[in-house]
Amino acid sequence: MKNKATHNGTCQCCGNSQAVNPNLSNHGYTVDFGYFHGTCRGANAQPLEESRDLSDQLVLELRAEATRLAALSTEDIKTITIKVNNNRFRNAIEATETVSSQEDIDLLCETHEHAKLFKLKYGEGSYSAKWGGNNFADKVKAQLDQLHRQAKFMNAHALGMEQRANLITGKKALDLREVVKDKVRFTIPNRNRNKEGAKAGWAKVAEMKESGEYLRVTTRRDGYTGTHNVTATPK
Repeated sequence: MKNKATHNGTCQCCGNSQAVNPNLSNHGYTVDFGYFHGTCRGANAQPLEESRDLSDQLVLELRAEATRLAALSTEDIKTITIKVNNNRFRNAIEATETVSSQEDIDLLCETHEHAKLFKLKYGEGSYSAKWGGNNFADKVKAQLDQLHRQAKFMNAHALGMEQRANLITGKKALDLREVVKDKVRFTIPNRNRNKEGAKAGWAKVAEMKESGEYLRVTTRRDGYTGTHNVTATPK
């Protein structure tokens, strides 16, 4: 049986405090319909108090990707995504389409129901130009600006990780975890089938209640077997 963790440590990746036994416990996952999805890259690694190898590697990766993104220009953006309505209502569910030119945008806009209604009201002409917001060059520039902002965020995040490692690794001890006692559970046998066992079980229940070590001691009878299930919650 795996021993319970006695200390908490700092994750080299996300910086959160996690149980250490002897490495960091699994964390960063979600549970959907009983299944685990994903995990933090720092799970099962050494805590930052003991090592910064993973943290330094992540800092290098972040800065390399930030440098790549910051160097991008409009010529590097070959495709973008736009959204167009699929039916007759302006607030309808939209479809996401990938385009590589203004001609692609015009064609998509001219062939969707929203554009047809627009023409009926405002007459012929380029729907994408009249309606606005679907200019290919403008959208390329917007996407490039977003990538450049992402580069700045990645550099700032890398700096924060580096500063955190400087403050913690080799300078801070692991945090002592609060000891949480497990509930005590046992079964008192059916009195008619095991008189001595039942007598000993009820005596143990009385002793636990009088000891003052438990917040509460409860018993629940199993109507089918005639046994009693005991649960004692430590203080």
